[in-house]
Amino acid sequence: MEPGKMLIPLLVSAFSVVIGILYLIIYYFSKYGEKSKKAKLTSFDKASEKLFSEYKKIPVNEITVTFTDDKIQLTGNPTIDYSEIEKILVTEDFFVMIWDERITVLQKKDLSSGNVEKFVSFITSKSQNSHNSFEIIAAI
Repeated sequence: MEPGKMLIPLLVSAFSVVIGILYLIIYYFSKYGEKSKKAKLTSFDKASEKLFSEYKKIPVNEITVTFTDDKIQLTGNPTIDYSEIEKILVTEDFFVMIWDERITVLQKKDLSSGNVEKFVSFITSKSQNSHNSFEIIAAI
């Protein structure tokens, strides 16, 4: 081919190479460049950070939860009235109590009676009481 006819394809390919190199440079600096600002935390990130910081403060094997006819007693905390409970989620291995903007997770294997059905029956009767209206959700 004549050199004059190759000028346009040569310029287009050179332009494409320059654009590609600029794109790679911009991508590299946007991904690996200096990050002086701390990443903005979402509300979920803040809540999980708070949860894990509080989790580290819990003494191992020293937590006891006692369910009586009129209240729930957590070790080191004041009593919880059944009226404060919003929901109890029952999973295959856990009971998750949501109360007063807090969450308490109890393992089924740690029940002192060892009778999960009896405990579920007990807590269901408490949820149906006229002034203790909380929801029990079975997620098994």
